[in-house]
Amino acid sequence: MQTLLKSESVVSQKIETIYLLEDAFNISDVEVSTLIKDVVNNLLVNIDANVVSITLSDILGEEATLDMLNVNALRPLQTFEFLNTVGSWIEHESPELSPFFAMKYATVRKFDRKSVSDSLRLCERYFRQMSSFLKKGDLVLFPTVPTIAPLKHSLENMKTALDFYDRTMSITSFSGVGRLPEISIPIANIDNAPVGLSVAAGFYQDEFLISSVKQLLLNSKKCTV
Repeated sequence: MQTLLKSESVVSQKIETIYLLEDAFNISDVEVSTLIKDVVNNLLVNIDANVVSITLSDILGEEATLDMLNVNALRPLQTFEFLNTVGSWIEHESPELSPFFAMKYATVRKFDRKSVSDSLRLCERYFRQMSSFLKKGDLVLFPTVPTIAPLKHSLENMKTALDFYDRTMSITSFSGVGRLPEISIPIANIDNAPVGLSVAAGFYQDEFLISSVKQLLLNSKKCTV
């Protein structure tokens, strides 16, 4: 990590505040949300840090939802990148497309490239607001995805697929827009399927994030013993 960041060895930063991103918990399945919060309670036993429930609106200082981050800020940029990298190949090769992908691609083809500038400015504004809010020593915890992995063939149902991808992309957009380093820990299981807890830190706080996750997991093992 020091090589990637071109940074020198730094003294481990103390975990000061742990934020629970309630937006992500609220859009997750109840069983996932409940289990993750139980796991978090176990992880934080004997951790000397402030634990605060928070919303995206609190972080940005304005009314906002994770869905807004995804739809208004991140998705247009991803669509633009997809068109520039994969779109020309699809148009030239005409590969066989699944019904769901064909429907989504039809929407992508109608994408107005003029909207990219607005989304880029919005993304930059949200990034600056997140960077201003998250201080050194801060962590943000939330479910990695809102549900367990979908059963095989279940995403062939349009309603199921849209629900899964919309909620999942809304949660992942948080770190994406904020350019936050994030570690996902397969910390628990539901019906023998892993459930992930995501831990994110502020922009460029990668080394702090790694050392903090190690500390949380070590503390969890001690509590279990």
